[in-house]
Formats: sequence, C-alpha cells, structure tokens
Amino acid sequence: MRLGDLAAIEGIAPSTLTRLVAALEESGYVRRSPDPADARATTLVITEGGHATLVRIRAESTAMLTQFLGELTPQQQTTLAAALPVLEQLAEAGLPADPGRTRTMSMAPSTR
Repeated sequence: MRLGDLAAIEGIAPSTLTRLVAALEESGYVRRSPDPADARATTLVITEGGHATLVRIRAESTAMLTQFLGELTPQQQTTLAAALPVLEQLAEAGLPADPGRTRTMSMAPSTR
C-alpha cells in the first residue's frame, strides 16, 4: 500500500504517518519497497515478523475480550447483544478520511 493511500484511509497527516512508519520500519514490522507503477513512490509491505506480531496481538485481544465478555452478567450480555447491530453499523461506517469532514449515518435498524 502506498503511504499516501494509507494516510488517507487512516485520516492522518502524511507527515504523521511517515514518523509512524519509520518507527515500524526500525522495529522490523514493515519495509518500504519501490512502487512498480510510480518510481517516485514507495509501498509498504508487512514483514514476516510484523505479520507474526499482528497475529499475536489479535489473538491476545480476542482472548482478553472473551474473558471480559464471560465476566458479564446474563442481563449485561443480553443488553450488549441487543446493541450489536448499532455497533456493527458504526464499525462499517468507519471514520472520514478528512478529519474536518463529518459523516452522517442513519440509525435505522439494520435489515440484515
């Protein structure tokens, strides 16, 4: 993925992303490669170590969430389950690429 594209997706300034990528690159999680379509640009590639770390973090996060959910009372679990359609809608809406721009979203019940 090109840095400019990633900055737009994440809604952050390219200079901020450049600093973040430099730290990830220094830690061995990503590497920059020349963009074959544009010699002036670079793309980011996750390294094997970066991928392994990502898999580990996701597994740890899932385990922690599973533990927390297991500690909820049955009533809390029911309340959370009822809120899931709205939470999914929020997650699918994502964040605007331009932090100054707002995104509107219908809060009507999902038909899925």
